[in-house]
Amino acid sequence: MNWNHPKKCLNWGLLALRISVGVVFVYHGWMKLSGMEGTIGMMQGIGLPLPAFWAWFVALLEFGGGIAIILGLFNRVVTALLAITMVVALLTVHTKMPYGGATELPIVLLGALLALHTTGAGKFAVMGNAAQCECGKSDDECCGGGCAHEHEDEKK
Repeated sequence: MNWNHPKKCLNWGLLALRISVGVVFVYHGWMKLSGMEGTIGMMQGIGLPLPAFWAWFVALLEFGGGIAIILGLFNRVVTALLAITMVVALLTVHTKMPYGGATELPIVLLGALLALHTTGAGKFAVMGNAAQCECGKSDDECCGGGCAHEHEDEKK
């Protein structure tokens, strides 16, 4: 394997991103599920209508969506729903706090979700495909994808 090529390990990078983002969402979803009274109270506090519905929806989405991201299931749907959740959380909760720890995590998670949404889950996903480079080719010989051939046709 030639690890020096910047695009050779794209699918490994997507796997690492999926695992790290998924674990964060599973953890936060579990925290909401295990403290549902507080989650409902938080939804009431920010003025959402039907706070119990939204509390359960967000908790189950974060928990189940985190598992789906780790496994690489329904990537486009799950990342879109979680990205919307992050935007709502930023607008209703996190931007009302001083910049710092309150906004950094949702901003990073939003960026990671958008990256996974646009690139796909990668080759190492239950419902995944090998990531491809701009020229549309995939290179499974070099640690799982990318553009390892880097326009071999031009060299001939």
